[in-house]
Amino acid sequence: MRTLIRLCWMLALAAGLSACDDGRLDLDVSADRPATNLQGVFVTLQGVTLQRDDGSEQRIQLDEDVRIDLMRYISSDFSLITGEALDEGDYTSIRFDFRDNSSGSSSRNYVVAASGGQVPLAIDDSAADAFIPLDLSISTNGNTYLVRARFDLRLSLSENGDEYVLRPVVRAARDTRAASVSGSVRNSIVTSNSCRQGRSNGVGVAVYLFEGHDVEPDDYDGAEPDPIASSAVTQSSSSSDGWVYSIEVLQPGQYTLALTCDGDQERPDQPDDDIEFSIADPVNFTVDEGDDRDEDF
Repeated sequence: MRTLIRLCWMLALAAGLSACDDGRLDLDVSADRPATNLQGVFVTLQGVTLQRDDGSEQRIQLDEDVRIDLMRYISSDFSLITGEALDEGDYTSIRFDFRDNSSGSSSRNYVVAASGGQVPLAIDDSAADAFIPLDLSISTNGNTYLVRARFDLRLSLSENGDEYVLRPVVRAARDTRAASVSGSVRNSIVTSNSCRQGRSNGVGVAVYLFEGHDVEPDDYDGAEPDPIASSAVTQSSSSSDGWVYSIEVLQPGQYTLALTCDGDQERPDQPDDDIEFSIADPVNFTVDEGDDRDEDF
């Protein structure tokens, strides 16, 4: 066995590679804004588990637990994994392995409220154990593969008494294949009385994304059709753009976009009859690998 290992290293060095694995994984993490005004959402991760098309799994354990404030990575990425060995194969899904608060340490996962107070964050085991779709083929070329994963906090976070609960809604894609959709929302919609409902301009305005065409939009409540992503509609720094949204890290496919002025009412743990999508007609679109699609309301 030692001779085989030594031979493997010699072949790897001769080929200019750093080890005898088939490929290496980089994994970047980011997030979409929550429905409510929060200062921070801290989660502690132990690693990730990738699942192959034959059902077998490969787990990547971090050297030590990593605590991330997901709110810091709305417009940038956090590098969670760099250069980890990954065996050859076709990987169809990925799961994040969280460290929970069960041992009594509430400092592992918590939310910082708008007031600055720290609120415990429980990780829903059944949701956290679910795998996230991923299309990643690793070959014997020794290349590094970058995967991007994005947590949708609007669809993941809910209040439960004196704590928050995270039921992770995450999408993932290889960087070179990830698509996106972005666009503008007419000022006349955002500032209308029917959208504002007595609030400041832009409060609650959000775009929801659903898989497939001609989907009748609904809030996230665990029943189909559930959105797979969302984006707050924010005022652009460019006066010509007005109000804008952006949804990144999409796999190729067909989608439906829907606009609501009630996104601040999202409660992922229950049906939200107060969330309506009648302010504008839904939009169908299709993206291929690497597409950056523009769709306006």
